[in-house]
Order: sequence, then structure tokens, then C-alpha cells
Amino acid sequence: MNKKAIIPIVVLVFIGSFSLHAQTIIQMGFIVKKALPNIENIAVIGLKKDRRSLGAEASKAKIITRVDYQVYTPVTKSDILSELNKIYRYDNVAIIVMTNDNIFDKNSIKYIALKLYKKKIPLVTDRITDTLQGAMITVEDMGGKIEVHISKLVSNAYGITFPEEFLQDAIVDVE
Repeated sequence: MNKKAIIPIVVLVFIGSFSLHAQTIIQMGFIVKKALPNIENIAVIGLKKDRRSLGAEASKAKIITRVDYQVYTPVTKSDILSELNKIYRYDNVAIIVMTNDNIFDKNSIKYIALKLYKKKIPLVTDRITDTLQGAMITVEDMGGKIEVHISKLVSNAYGITFPEEFLQDAIVDVE
């Protein structure tokens, strides 16, 4: 096999090694770093059944974004508080919640946002409407186009000013 044939195969294998969430976690990690350059830790919260894949994706994201990632997977809504208590020990942390309608519905996001507000920990989700529930930043893939929404109300309450280059590409949902 010649070198020209090997390169596309290697690229396809590499791309194929990322699941849908892997790209999202990496993209979200880049967006978090662009919005909050001092962030050193990102906690990813997702479903228990996705723990292994989220861990693998977070490992790849760590290499690419140079931020430490930890994965937390509460089993039920009542487990969310105990997982948040584990996250509070990190300095310069943001939380990414991989939403769904089972555990991480809009009411859970409101609950998480309220708990994080007390600790001034930024909340990022993958559902754009969550800025209306208290998330600071939301990132959603809209058919191949990434949309970033922000809540300036939340960022102002946290005393966070976003860099101008980040604001140029973001949609402000709440001012």
C-alpha cells in the first residue's frame, strides 16, 4: 500500500475513535478555555452508563486542551449533590453537564446551577436553553455548526468578564 492510501485510512481511524460526546467534550473544553482562560479543571457530569466512554473522551480532551478533567456519573437525581461535593475540592474548576431528560433535565440544571452559584463555579451544558435555567455557557451542535450561548446575568453575578474574542462568537441569551 502506498503512502497516499495510508494517510486517509489513519485519519479515518483517528476520527472514528472519537464518539459524538468526545468531539463535544473537546469542543466544549476549548470553548471553556476561551471563555475562562484561568480554568485549570473541568468536571464532566454524565450518565453512569456512559462513564467509560466519557472517561476516554475526557482523557483525549485533557491532552488537547491541557486542562485536567474528572468524570462524575450520578445514578439518580438524588446522587447529584454528593457528586457536586466531590467537585468542590478543585480550584479553578468549571462543570460541563452532558444533558439528557432522565437525570439532567431542566429542573436538575436549575438545582445544579443554584448549588454552583453558592461556590461561584461556572456551569456549562450542551443544551442551549439551559442559559435560561442558570447555566453560564451552553454549547450545542446545530447540524455541524457549533452555537455558543451565554448568560451575562450569571457571569456578572460571578464577577466574570469574558474576553472580547469569546464574546464575538457567542449569542447572549440573558443580560
